[in-house]
Amino acid sequence: MITPTTRLVRDPDLISASLGDEVAMLHVDSGRYFFLNDVAAAVWEHLEQPATPAVVCATLTARYDVSPSQCESEVITLLGTLLDRGMIRLA
Repeated sequence: MITPTTRLVRDPDLISASLGDEVAMLHVDSGRYFFLNDVAAAVWEHLEQPATPAVVCATLTARYDVSPSQCESEVITLLGTLLDRGMIRLA
């Protein structure tokens, strides 16, 4: 279970490229493609180095009109999905 203090980082087997505000990714081992919208791409940027949902939300709440509690809930949900798909890992 991901908490606000769980440290996560990108899976090194993913190749990603910016497409404007979005990100396209290829998982080398599985051959699967993924696309992230602008907000998910902002989360992805933070995961280049190990980061926690709390750190990610501190930046997102300053950048977007979102409450800290809503940000935390949505970021943890997104990170859970990314973890389940093998796109990120525990740091």
